[in-house]
Amino acid sequence: MCGTMDYLPPEMITGNSHGKEVDYWAIGVFCFELLTGNPPFESKSKNDTYEKIKTLSYRFPSQFRISQKAKDLVAAVRFFQFL
Repeated sequence: MCGTMDYLPPEMITGNSHGKEVDYWAIGVFCFELLTGNPPFESKSKNDTYEKIKTLSYRFPSQFRISQKAKDLVAAVRFFQFL
């Protein structure tokens, strides 16, 4: 496995094949990080981070006022591979 842990898509973690869609995933993760200052799946342990990625478990921090359009953009880009 190669890549930065916080930017890995579920299919790379589970060992499934992947294509260019992983780049769209990374753009979504990057957008989230730009908006909040942290990656969406950040956890205390590597295994917890991987589990959050596999289950697509993330939330925008409530202390930031992030527009619904920005949230929709992150979701659309990150989940482009599933459309």
